[in-house]
Amino acid sequence: MSLDLSNYELLWPASLFMSEGERVLRSTGSWQDRATWLITEALAGTTAVADFEELPDRDAPTDDPWSSTTPSWGSRAGTGKREWFTGLVNRAGELRHAAAPPALLAAAPRQRAVA
Repeated sequence: MSLDLSNYELLWPASLFMSEGERVLRSTGSWQDRATWLITEALAGTTAVADFEELPDRDAPTDDPWSSTTPSWGSRAGTGKREWFTGLVNRAGELRHAAAPPALLAAAPRQRAVA
């Protein structure tokens, strides 16, 4: 699987994201909802969530032409949500950290010079 991490920025410490991601992968039931929540909270912007939601629920079948689940000869449906999310969690240490927003200049309003 080839996962391009260049469009994602991590807001959380990588170790925290990895431990929470592993917990999501071990969970039963609606793991995809938990994964969506984690991606939304831990990564900046909406790109990663959009990429995750566009993926099929299941990973692509093998290239076995005799398999009844293969979409067509030698083609793959693509990476599924679980494989993509697993790759993201495993490679969290490679993610860029989001830049901190600029500090506020002053809490008090600026005073105008009186002429």
